[in-house]
Amino acid sequence: MISKEKVMEQIRQARFNHKRWMNYAKAIHLGLPVDKDATPLYDTDCKFGKWYHGEGQVFRGMPSYDKIDELHHALHDVYMNFYKTWKEPAKPKLFESKKSCEAKRQKHMKELMDKLFEISKLLIAQLDEFERDIKDLHEWEFKQGGWA
Repeated sequence: MISKEKVMEQIRQARFNHKRWMNYAKAIHLGLPVDKDATPLYDTDCKFGKWYHGEGQVFRGMPSYDKIDELHHALHDVYMNFYKTWKEPAKPKLFESKKSCEAKRQKHMKELMDKLFEISKLLIAQLDEFERDIKDLHEWEFKQGGWA
């Protein structure tokens, strides 16, 4: 069985990986060059998601852990929309200037980025709660999976 300290380290690493992913998303928004592989689209493909849907699954049934899934999935849904908007060139409608169309596209991307940051804050807060719950478990509860 993995130690409580090791799990706490995995949670901290998951949080770090999430924050790094968010920084790459922000870089894309700012127009900086970013390797496409740095910001996977799907919640099961990012480093955080690989931990959550992999080793982290032993904590299924713990409410603070289970709440992470919905937030993480929502984050990637918003990012998918952001990414598609970023990749698609502005297509002006009839009687609309390309400049006006691009301004709308940029505004939409900013709204999506703001939503990403909002969800990210909630996700980090949920990770903090999960970490506290693990820390508060007595060693015997931890070893026996006393959260389910």
